[in-house]
Amino acid sequence: MNFYSLQLLKKLGFKKFFNIAVLSILASIFELFGIGSIGPFINIVNDPSSVSESKYLQYFIKNLNIETQNILLYFGLVLIFIFIFINIYKAGLFYLQTKIALNYSAKMSVSLFKKYLDNEYYFYLIRNSNELAKNIFSECQLIGNDIIKNALVILSQVIIAIFIISFCIYLNPALGLAMILFGVSYYLLIYGSLKKWLKKFGESQLYHSTNRWRVITESFNSIKEVKVFNFSKHLESFFLSETNKWTNNKISYALVVTLPRFLIEVIGVIFLVSLTLFLINFENEKNVISFIAVYSFAILRLFPVLQQIYMAFTSLKGAQSRIKLIYEDLNNKNLSNSKKNKININLNNSIEFKNINYKYQKGNFQLKNISIKINTGEIFGITGQSGSGKSSFIDLLLGLLIPQSGKIYIDNKEVNLKDYTSYKNNFSYVPQDVFIFADTLKNNLTFDFENNLPDETLLKKTIKKSNLNNFIDNLDKGLETPMHDKGIDISGGQKQRIGIARAIYSDRKITIFDESTSSLDSETELEIMKQIEENKKDKIFVIISHKKSTLKFCDKIAFFKNGEIERVSPYNEKDSYFKNLSD
Repeated sequence: MNFYSLQLLKKLGFKKFFNIAVLSILASIFELFGIGSIGPFINIVNDPSSVSESKYLQYFIKNLNIETQNILLYFGLVLIFIFIFINIYKAGLFYLQTKIALNYSAKMSVSLFKKYLDNEYYFYLIRNSNELAKNIFSECQLIGNDIIKNALVILSQVIIAIFIISFCIYLNPALGLAMILFGVSYYLLIYGSLKKWLKKFGESQLYHSTNRWRVITESFNSIKEVKVFNFSKHLESFFLSETNKWTNNKISYALVVTLPRFLIEVIGVIFLVSLTLFLINFENEKNVISFIAVYSFAILRLFPVLQQIYMAFTSLKGAQSRIKLIYEDLNNKNLSNSKKNKININLNNSIEFKNINYKYQKGNFQLKNISIKINTGEIFGITGQSGSGKSSFIDLLLGLLIPQSGKIYIDNKEVNLKDYTSYKNNFSYVPQDVFIFADTLKNNLTFDFENNLPDETLLKKTIKKSNLNNFIDNLDKGLETPMHDKGIDISGGQKQRIGIARAIYSDRKITIFDESTSSLDSETELEIMKQIEENKKDKIFVIISHKKSTLKFCDKIAFFKNGEIERVSPYNEKDSYFKNLSD
């Protein structure tokens, strides 16, 4: 067990391991009691007169008024009851181990999901979202089984093995020690020879599992492009290849884990046959049968226990790669910067950038010497060619990215956005491709997923301003209509109006429209732009667009080129800068 496994087990808590240890000791005592009861039963079968030689049996016969000729029947029934009880108890112990492991998995996946969500926006630019989803769903579940459950299995089975071994040594020290040394050495030798392979197996499984998850999510998320470009064959071929490699690894692993059991069963039979022949020649024949019976049952119980311990250790070793991955994400303090100074900041009059520079890791500057001031009551337009820095500027404006240099002023006061968690509360954002949640239309407009009562007056005004009346009136269930995830059952224009409605309902100081009217018909776009113009008095509206019909409503327009602001000016149809814009 390596450092990462031990750290995860520490989080489970000593109390749970202690409880399992106590229950395992009780299971071991019951197991020994069951094994020990086999000998007397076989003795009675072999020699009924032995009943009279046992003071314990005589005590029960006398006090329970059992006839001597029926003692075998009663003893057999008691033996059956003992093993029924033992197996019910062991089933309960297995249930408890499984419950602890799965509850820990659930807790870990929730913690990891929270950890990922609490990270800054830049985190999602450098990490693959498919990998994050796989870690939360798949890897946490596997860790619960491979680490927690197997650790509990090792603990309980080692305790049971120690009791059985001690019993065998008590019966015959020489035979007991020989049998134990052989069994333990056998599994240690196999495990030791496979350690390196198990580590490589774990790394390989993690790699192929990640590829399988990635190709599935990417295929479904881009299904339109897959269909249009007839890309299915390539995706199917890649998925088949990765699945075959993953499956072949699993087959090899299953063989490695189970093969020792088949070999040990053969060795166990050889041992019992040899033991029987030896005892018949050198021991009292009367005691041979019961002794062999007890030893046989002990071996039948001990070898499966050793097999379970071996399988648990191999699972732990094979899971080291995913354990390291999840542990590092859960404990990496650099991942999350969300617990900052909880200082509130409200924007009232203006926001200003002075000489702002920003670049992504290991890249050139995306934005250079950005100086711009946006005032309350303005509709501020942003335009420029693709890759000119518009989106990066918006990410900085929203506080999603932090500039490497330059100054930011809120209401003419210099601020460091790292210190203000509430800064983003000044903004609402409408993207070009609006995401639709698998929930009711009302909840998609209000973001009220806790089923609190929405502001009905504001909601009605929002629907009117975003020109959604006709769309909602044509729905059988109106605002309670369930929406398909990603909104594939509604048009692009309807999705954009829902996005605009969200922004209006949130009633934030600054609303950013990122190509948000591109899918609207000209009449609807005109209505919405008029609504924006009428409501700009106490607000700031920032609009990214390439369309003259949108930008003509802007008070100022910033032209971005190669990461710089080329100029800021009002809309002028005769200006050469505006002539190149689309209609």
